[in-house]
Amino acid sequence: MKFETILASVLLSGLSSSHYNKKTYDLEIDIANIKKQNGDIAIGIFNTADGFLIEGKEYKSKIVKVEGSSVHCEFRDLPGGNYAVAVFQDENRDKKLNTSFTGLPKEAYGFSNNFKPIISKPKFRDTQFGLHSDKKITIDLIN
Repeated sequence: MKFETILASVLLSGLSSSHYNKKTYDLEIDIANIKKQNGDIAIGIFNTADGFLIEGKEYKSKIVKVEGSSVHCEFRDLPGGNYAVAVFQDENRDKKLNTSFTGLPKEAYGFSNNFKPIISKPKFRDTQFGLHSDKKITIDLIN
């Protein structure tokens, strides 16, 4: 009986230190279809619907310099959960998505799930994905 208890304890402690109990995950993002070779790509990761697409409400963000037709970035140690990613090409580096007088974007943009809005801005649920293991996604810019 004692041997079985020790064996069970060893097996359970091995499981608890494995990737099964990993609480954070890495997200790799490739942004493709960059047609203009200037400026930066602004990347925002959102983890709630309330702050989605509101400047300053990103859970995490990064700026990556455009140096080709695609860029790659990584976010490490994100807690498991639901996320949505929004990106835009900041061609003039003014740190905002420039729009026309009608509100249509003048700079390339994109969303996770490669969601393409038709009439209005997307909702969090349109672009969300679950992060429950390390993940790599590709977002194609809409030009």
